[in-house]
Amino acid sequence: MNANDERNAEKELGEQIKNMLKEQFGVERINLSFREMGKKRIYAYRDCELDFNVRKVSQGIYFGTIEKDGLRLSIEGSFLVGPKAKKNVVEVSRYRAERWMMGENLEMDQKDNLEAKDDKKDGKYVILKSGSYFLGCGRVKGDRIINFVPKNRRIL
Repeated sequence: MNANDERNAEKELGEQIKNMLKEQFGVERINLSFREMGKKRIYAYRDCELDFNVRKVSQGIYFGTIEKDGLRLSIEGSFLVGPKAKKNVVEVSRYRAERWMMGENLEMDQKDNLEAKDDKKDGKYVILKSGSYFLGCGRVKGDRIINFVPKNRRIL
């Protein structure tokens, strides 16, 4: 694949990701570029016009994974998207946030502020938040939110 084809593929991927963010989380605009690297893993970065002729150390920050039913954000992805998200953000108490960061699934609560309860469907991805801290992304299944915090990121 030549450089021009690679840029076009990244541009198409960027549009796909931005459309998914708008549909899933109501994000109107995000100033990031995206690159896919292995197993549908998406990395986000900002273009830099400065050229230091330095070897690239990283291809961006791990942003999330494209799943068959939507975009599953990483913890870092939820930090980038969360402040701009207008829907599917669930505010949890400090206690529930700690349980989440231990790797536990959470039971849906009457206080969970999904935009519309009738809009709650199995398979919907939500961003979890406690105060101003974004905890990552979970998936609604029945009356539970399934946890995707990696084992090496969990607290004990």
